[in-house]
Amino acid sequence: MGPRLASTSNGRLLQVLAIGHAGVGALIYRRELRRFGARPLLGAASFRGREAPAFWFFVNTPLLLIVGGLLHRAEDNGDTAALRNTSGFGLAASLPAAFFLPRSGFWVWAIVSLRGLRDAHRLSRRHRA
Repeated sequence: MGPRLASTSNGRLLQVLAIGHAGVGALIYRRELRRFGARPLLGAASFRGREAPAFWFFVNTPLLLIVGGLLHRAEDNGDTAALRNTSGFGLAASLPAAFFLPRSGFWVWAIVSLRGLRDAHRLSRRHRA
């Protein structure tokens, strides 16, 4: 374990959010997922109706997993720049999304990103001292 400041990895929190997001999506969009599975892979999702949001709901899961992994690696390695950049990206992506979809998990991503920015600031102060 590296110089992480928080007791819980912000990166791991994002990965848990991603898995939870996929679980909620599987419940909400189970009919649409069955339809996707019954069609050829290319063109399985449509641009309209309930299938479009079902598709976009699941696009976020791998992205959050990847960002969470990058954030966790930055925390473990004490990489202040990567921690700041990854958390800043997360905040820039999650705040507008939370504004447009207030009943969503984007608020959790925003909070985790703020924690990451706070940790990056603390880590940079520790390196300067």
